[in-house]
Amino acid sequence: MTVATIVLAAYAYLTVQEGKRDRRKDTIEKMLEDAYSPVYEILRRAKFENNERSQARAKLDGFDWVVTGAELGRMREIIEKFGHYFDRDESRRFAMILERAKYTRVGTSPLWGFGETEMGQWFSYIMRERDRLKRELDQLTLE
Repeated sequence: MTVATIVLAAYAYLTVQEGKRDRRKDTIEKMLEDAYSPVYEILRRAKFENNERSQARAKLDGFDWVVTGAELGRMREIIEKFGHYFDRDESRRFAMILERAKYTRVGTSPLWGFGETEMGQWFSYIMRERDRLKRELDQLTLE
């Protein structure tokens, strides 16, 4: 009877631990899917994509990061809906940065720009957290 109780307790413990690991894995996947990866991709394009963005960067001094209106709206939506996935101070600071976007037009395309100082720090934060979450997810998947 004692052995059966110990085996049952061990099984229950392992089941609870596995459940915790699975919930954490699901949470990380949602964080990456809903917040970190979309913002990372938008900012990567904003800084490095060549097209009208590069024209806007060349046209206006201080436009190191250039986004479309849809991308700006998407980032605002992500912060509003998934701001709890980010550090509270970072989330608040990013929302303020987004409100200070500078408008320009290249041809028929309306674009919004940001300076390196303000957006570069946020992009570094997103990259660091995204990489950290990916590593944690890899570790949880391998266990």
